[in-house]
Amino acid sequence: MRYETVPGRITPFHEDEAGYIFRFFCDRDMSAPHEQSFPKSRPHYVCGCRDRISVEVDSDGPYLRFWSRPDGHFAAKERSS
Repeated sequence: MRYETVPGRITPFHEDEAGYIFRFFCDRDMSAPHEQSFPKSRPHYVCGCRDRISVEVDSDGPYLRFWSRPDGHFAAKERSS
């Protein structure tokens, strides 16, 4: 697999003036990470496991917040060669 799970909060791997792009794993399907874009104007999504996701921003920057199953989602990191 090209990606591996890493502990901790899920931060965007890309951000521009329009939105964010995140990669994360859901424990319902760990075969490949989900890649999801969130426009800054409406940063909400529902995962395939039906957990509601939103983009939150604090002093450390933007991150994904999972509302009912936070322990079932993991950050995805590209493996180094």
